[in-house]
Amino acid sequence: MKLTFSARLSPPQNELFRGKLEATGVDHNWVEDDEPDLVYLCGLPASYLLDRYTPLAAPLLSAERYQGRPWYFVDVIGRRGETAAHRWAFNEKASFSGWLAVQHGLLRDGPFLEDISWVETGSHLDSIEAVGGGRADRAGIDSIILDLAPHLLGRLEVVATWGPWPAPPVMASRRLGPDVMSRLRASLSSNEGGQWLLLEEDHLAPIIALSPGKSRPS
Repeated sequence: MKLTFSARLSPPQNELFRGKLEATGVDHNWVEDDEPDLVYLCGLPASYLLDRYTPLAAPLLSAERYQGRPWYFVDVIGRRGETAAHRWAFNEKASFSGWLAVQHGLLRDGPFLEDISWVETGSHLDSIEAVGGGRADRAGIDSIILDLAPHLLGRLEVVATWGPWPAPPVMASRRLGPDVMSRLRASLSSNEGGQWLLLEEDHLAPIIALSPGKSRPS
């Protein structure tokens, strides 16, 4: 059975997932439609899919801070030696690490939200470029991106880290039968193509709790 899948994160993360499918021999076809069998995406939009999809797996990176858990962090980046922090780049308001977790972090640590000037970039990679090029002072970046591709920082530095939060999940359509789901879990939990962790059904609960006005589907 050939499964359809969509990967909607940064290029380093998308290729990590694609490599895992290829290494484990999962027959797959990358599509752009809205209802693939598997989708790898940010936890915030993933939390809106729980009526049709279930959390399946997330990658485990080797950095010590992950501690063998299916989580990630928001790395706040800035230009080395510069303390200005009033212009913030963000990828999109549908992003957890780039937008919602940043709001949460600023409410806790400052500066005040009303003092922030926001620069929408469209992607984490463009947010990194905006800070590096001087269009913004700070940006919250998915830590998995920076651990997979540390060269992206260049002359930038991580000035703060917030988290941990539930890692962006691979979601599996609830229409898949139990035999297919069992084979997928076995493939993704194998050591082929890197270590991935199977997720519990409530993996996204902390993100749901942080999202205003949301409740988990019954």
